[in-house]
Amino acid sequence: MIGGEYFIAQKPVEDSLLYSLTSVCANLAFFSSGRDAFYTALVRLDGVRIWLPDFICKPMFDAAQHSQKALHFYPVDAQLAVSTDWVAQVRQNDIVLVSHLFGMMQTELLNRLSGTGAVVISDLTQTVYSLTSWQAAAARSTLILSSLRQTAALPDGAILASAKHDIAAPEQLPSDEFWVTRAAALLSRGGSANQGFMSDENYRLFKKAALWLDANPAASRKMSDCSRYLLATMSENEWESQRLITHHNQAILATHLSDKVPCPQVRPTRTLPEISISTFFPILLEPDQRTRLKAVLADQRIYCPIHWDTAFLGSEHVLSKKILSIPCDARYNDRDMKYIATVITANL
Repeated sequence: MIGGEYFIAQKPVEDSLLYSLTSVCANLAFFSSGRDAFYTALVRLDGVRIWLPDFICKPMFDAAQHSQKALHFYPVDAQLAVSTDWVAQVRQNDIVLVSHLFGMMQTELLNRLSGTGAVVISDLTQTVYSLTSWQAAAARSTLILSSLRQTAALPDGAILASAKHDIAAPEQLPSDEFWVTRAAALLSRGGSANQGFMSDENYRLFKKAALWLDANPAASRKMSDCSRYLLATMSENEWESQRLITHHNQAILATHLSDKVPCPQVRPTRTLPEISISTFFPILLEPDQRTRLKAVLADQRIYCPIHWDTAFLGSEHVLSKKILSIPCDARYNDRDMKYIATVITANL
């Protein structure tokens, strides 16, 4: 074509993340959001009972509730561990959502569920993509779900995948009101970052997109062509490099914090399993202590979210009162992690 508007374009790469995903799971469907993917899977499945962790984000809960199936909950303890005693109650065709919280693979739970006849959906949203983690989950799950926009600069995007089973495809077109607003927010945030984050335009745009999505929880929208194309430009090698940096950042926080505060990701040896990789490093604090530390960190321009507020369930989970999530993704380096650790330890 000659003429017309200018365009922004990156060249697709042969070793793309998109290609890697298809090598793990033969059947893939691309949705606009994780809740779209989850809702679509639920309404297409025959089972009438859904098992959810009692520590869950509101979007996933809303998707399950709108599926009009019976909701049951299994316990996540105060250290983010999941017991398997409740599995005895699971029946043939029940649907079980297994959330691999903060990258901690629930292998024992997946193994226990394997003989129940249940439909197991592994949610890998909080796990930084790696071939190993996806293969491990795919081998023991009916479906895999991941909201990719939580760990990558994508306007929208989530994947529903399976190594063995057919996948429910999205039924609706993507919403321009959602993905275009988020695309504008991502571009605005990039410009703001280059100017020391002097503008808050991006926050308003992200909030606008989030509010729109919250108001439309029961949908089956496809991923935008823009995000699908961006996936084809992301090299698996670059993604692996970011994964290793993230794991290194987690290890620094583990070294400096695990003997000061409870860190659920950390094993008794003060190390992190190779497969336990997340863009956040959770720590557990007493409620008043968390409120004060969160404010101190914010004063230093370190913004730590709370995963998650579960008051919508009627009875707030103990973790919702204690957990604080420390950002540790590949955008940050050793100096950043050590500074965060210094601020935290000085204000406990």
